[in-house]
Amino acid sequence: MTASSPRCWQKSRNDLREVKEGTTGKQDTKCYTETWSIPFTTQVLQTMLESHADEPTQLQELSPKARGGIFSPLRSMATLWNAPLPNARFLIVSGSFWTVNLAITEPYRFLFFSRLGLSPEEIGKLFAADLAVRSIGLLLSGFTQRLFGAKRMLVGGDVISWVLPYLILGFSSRPWHIVLAVLLTSLNAFSSTPYNCLLAEGMPPERRTKGYAFLFLWNLAPSLLVPWFAGWLISSHPFGPTLRVLFLVQAACMAIGISWRGLKLSELQASSTSSEWGILRTFRELIWRPQFLAAWAALATAGMFQSLWTAFFAIYLSKHLHLPDTLPAWNIEISTIGFVVGTLAIQPFLGESKVSLVAAMALVFQALLIGGYYLHPGFGGVLSLGFAGGITASLSGAATSSLLTSSLPENARHHGFALSFVGVHLTGALCMPFAGHLLQSNLALFPALAIVFLLAWAASLASWSSAKGSQPFQTTA
Repeated sequence: MTASSPRCWQKSRNDLREVKEGTTGKQDTKCYTETWSIPFTTQVLQTMLESHADEPTQLQELSPKARGGIFSPLRSMATLWNAPLPNARFLIVSGSFWTVNLAITEPYRFLFFSRLGLSPEEIGKLFAADLAVRSIGLLLSGFTQRLFGAKRMLVGGDVISWVLPYLILGFSSRPWHIVLAVLLTSLNAFSSTPYNCLLAEGMPPERRTKGYAFLFLWNLAPSLLVPWFAGWLISSHPFGPTLRVLFLVQAACMAIGISWRGLKLSELQASSTSSEWGILRTFRELIWRPQFLAAWAALATAGMFQSLWTAFFAIYLSKHLHLPDTLPAWNIEISTIGFVVGTLAIQPFLGESKVSLVAAMALVFQALLIGGYYLHPGFGGVLSLGFAGGITASLSGAATSSLLTSSLPENARHHGFALSFVGVHLTGALCMPFAGHLLQSNLALFPALAIVFLLAWAASLASWSSAKGSQPFQTTA
């Protein structure tokens, strides 16, 4: 890190304050640090959060001079940054201790599993076991959250389901090591419900989709910078040992992030779990809500698509298209650039009433793009498809999360989220072994399966719009 880095950061803070007050026009956007250390990263994130901790909940409108015309990336980013409330924003920003390292390792994790001895069919079965364990954990997560508190369950669950599995992967040499690590990761179900409840509490309805757009944008931002580094490491160093070292670094960074959340995160308000409805009563009420069913179907098909893409995309590129091992990381980076462009150019100007239909149209277009893989694209062709796919993905993920939250009872979200994701995981547990079996016999079917899931996801979002008359409800004690 250069000696001028703290001054650069202080300048960026002052510039951001001036822009919010409408007192400056041009901004110097070329103040970067060349390398980052963990202590400095922590200081930067903490300074960002503290500088916004006392912000009003309403969005700050920029002056015409600061807007820079119809579209200004700075204005768009400020709109998305201010969408969540401070506690939810801290939860999102502290996720950098996860996302930076995941951006390096995730493109190669399942390729690592494959080269350690797991076949596509075995990976599909492992996915199914993972989802089944998660479903059991989710059924219990609402009760444990009320018993121990959302913050305590989030911190404790993350230690078991994030730090320990990646320590195991760092020393793995046998297929059963992978099985153990994945099943420990499944226990993340106990921290998933508290995480979603804390997020939902900090997402005001009038800007909920923008808040979730900020979540997706922040989580994907590291993919703008680090995948090229992962590609360089993989191409110039032994594959297995390099991944193991990265897994160990990842475990250490996650431990730091968990400690920071334990110190700084505020507890969930009691009103968020005040309903006396049990999980069965909540299920009986939700199952008759057309709006919830449409939102849940969108979440389930999104989960199936993402599981399929995560597990088999790198394998498809390597074993079917015979493309270099560096391509998955580069594709992640190019896709993220497309995602950032779509998020900043479209999301801040998209009204909540248009979210579901716009997202559905984007998914149909993304399905057409994936059909391009049947043309056997080369390195550049895959990157072009990835960039266009990133733009369309910027509209669908945030919309799906926002619509689900809007369809749940506000004071029983712990049970609502738990039931929603139980259904998602059980559906995935049924579909992933089937997908793995098909791809084991014919890997060329991968794009077709992805297209089917995308079109089902689009249909679910479109049906949510037609069920909009059924409004979200508030339970009574």
